[in-house]
Amino acid sequence: MKSAWIQKRTAGAALIFGMMALALVALQLGLLLRGASAQAVPAPVVLEGRLTDVNVSERTVDVMGIRVRVPLGAPINSPTAALTIEDLLGDSFPGTGGRPGFLGGTAIVEGETLNGVITAHNVFVEVAENVIVGVVTENGIPAGGKVGDGPFKVLGVTIDSTRDPRLPVLATVAGLALDVSKVPVGASIGVVGYLGSDGVFYALEVDADAADFGGASGETSITRVRCTEGGVLDIRGGTTAVSGVVTVSDPDSGAVLGTTNVVADLGFGLWRFKLDLKGTSLTCPAQVMAEHEDGSFAVANV
Repeated sequence: MKSAWIQKRTAGAALIFGMMALALVALQLGLLLRGASAQAVPAPVVLEGRLTDVNVSERTVDVMGIRVRVPLGAPINSPTAALTIEDLLGDSFPGTGGRPGFLGGTAIVEGETLNGVITAHNVFVEVAENVIVGVVTENGIPAGGKVGDGPFKVLGVTIDSTRDPRLPVLATVAGLALDVSKVPVGASIGVVGYLGSDGVFYALEVDADAADFGGASGETSITRVRCTEGGVLDIRGGTTAVSGVVTVSDPDSGAVLGTTNVVADLGFGLWRFKLDLKGTSLTCPAQVMAEHEDGSFAVANV
């Protein structure tokens, strides 16, 4: 299994700590400028902790007992689905002891505070985050089936689906849809989800190195985009094709930024595009599009 699994998790933690540091600097600066007067401009807020309460009618959530207003239009997401505030409650997930929805799980809120009121810009929730990286030790999923359709184990641990649309399973390799039923015993695999109180690991993301797309073709993905103003635009992705050329462009302006070649990797293709912005008039685009010569493409926000 590639180190991208660990990189993904550590990068997320680094991002949270980075946002926290920025929030503290902004808050301290605001206090120096305003002294003891009433808060005149909003200060950034980042919360990560237990989701302790949800009030649907008032559109508020409590994170570690801190009340946050969630306005209409503020995105709410689980690891694999877009949600409404009503989705935060409702039926319990398997292996969670019957607690309603995401209550008792982890919530991450990015927003702002003004005169004692915290308003969310976006909300992320999950039951918990556990990771298994190892090998498949049993795969009884029928042909064309998905996780949950048959016995499936990694390192001897039973892997199942919640069968809940709020937490669907995404099975991919290099961002491309994967036929899990064809992943052989002994293949390297990574699973992200949560371990239930019943001893079952409920998967949300499955990523295998043994690529079999069940006969599918003509797919292109973007798995990572990084860009710094005056620095470098760095994009990575995959294709079901094991060769060919990927053209990268700005979908808003239609400008072509360049091309890169696909490199074969275990039955699929990987590609990487880098563009040095230093000394040019180019800036980071709002979105990028990657199109393979077979016509398949993907679009991602920067």
